[in-house]
Amino acid sequence: MAMQHAIKVISTFALAVVVLSCTQEQRDKLSDRLAGSSGKNQKTIRSTDGCCLISVPSNWDEEKTLNEQANLQAANRPKELYVIVISEPKEDFENMTLEGHSELTRKSFIQSLNAPQATGPVSVQVDKNPGVQYEISGGINNVKIVALHTTVETAKHYHQILAWTIKSQIDKNRPILQNVIQSFKEADSPDRKNIPAPKGVN
Repeated sequence: MAMQHAIKVISTFALAVVVLSCTQEQRDKLSDRLAGSSGKNQKTIRSTDGCCLISVPSNWDEEKTLNEQANLQAANRPKELYVIVISEPKEDFENMTLEGHSELTRKSFIQSLNAPQATGPVSVQVDKNPGVQYEISGGINNVKIVALHTTVETAKHYHQILAWTIKSQIDKNRPILQNVIQSFKEADSPDRKNIPAPKGVN
């Protein structure tokens, strides 16, 4: 059932892509610098279940409508930069591996695209956890996009991080998306949302 759930999660995936007209070159360069800035110009977005967090440039916003199954969503819509995280407990799977989870979710995502192409895998480390990443391109809603599909394995979860932009912007947006992916952290237990004890328990 867990595998069927994972397939459903991605097969119902809906990319919220907004195609904007080209802006002046100077405005583009200024916006790019802001989008890729770090330090005090960063902000942290925590998942709805308190499981994990990412850091994004300050001109990104937390989102709620990119994917109904995602527990973390953020975007810079004017610059066509998007990221979602879907976290699944490892205990819901039987005999699952990092590569197996990547394949399961990646294939389902690819099925949602027109004329998909994929390159990879590339082994990555995210917050000292092992991961595997593919770059996937294709069409959705008559728009060509390029996505970085990253699967990260922690002690208790498989985290799917999907970050994307429109095809014409991938060369300049790839470093920004990679920085966002690398900022991913699984929250320590003290940082998780507090769960009240049942009544009568001291």
